[in-house]
Amino acid sequence: MGSVLTLLFACAAETVTPEPGVAMDGTPDTTLREGLWTFEINAGTARLTGPRTLELGPDVLQGVAFRPDQSAVVFARTASAPLPDLFAVDLETGSEVQLTDWIGFEDRPAFSPDGTRLAFFSGRTGLASLYVASLPQPLATLDAASVTQLTNVGLETKKRIGAPPEGFVPPPDDGVLSWTEAGLHWTAGGQTFTVTP
Repeated sequence: MGSVLTLLFACAAETVTPEPGVAMDGTPDTTLREGLWTFEINAGTARLTGPRTLELGPDVLQGVAFRPDQSAVVFARTASAPLPDLFAVDLETGSEVQLTDWIGFEDRPAFSPDGTRLAFFSGRTGLASLYVASLPQPLATLDAASVTQLTNVGLETKKRIGAPPEGFVPPPDDGVLSWTEAGLHWTAGGQTFTVTP
């Protein structure tokens, strides 16, 4: 039995206060502070400072999410592949795990308010679509078959530039995806999107 999904479209201004996050706006120097931790990106190189300092290496993209209990942070980074994947760092141990290693990109993570699920955008089908996954404990690579696609289900990629398929729900313009008790929220093309997983 699948989950009931609600997709709302509105042209009104965003009424949901986004959770703290680092927008994927191309800003070379970005800082996000949450709790005892500071996540800094400087020209693509990221590090965490707080109870300890963790160098996260080069090619880290904006689009960062702290788990609500401050036990982990997830971010997008290009590793051996040219497209970004999601990585998580356990903030107690400093250990890092690659969460995704699939065809296409994964970025713009957002934790559920209870910290048990992770939403993100992926291009694994050829269209940037919203997915959600339950997080294993301890954090480990996500099984691609266990994630649920929430937007653009069944749509096919159009090969012509500038011709998304009818019904296409775009990712956020500013890269910010927030998850509140009311659902997942973002804005794109002057519209507000809300998805209830």
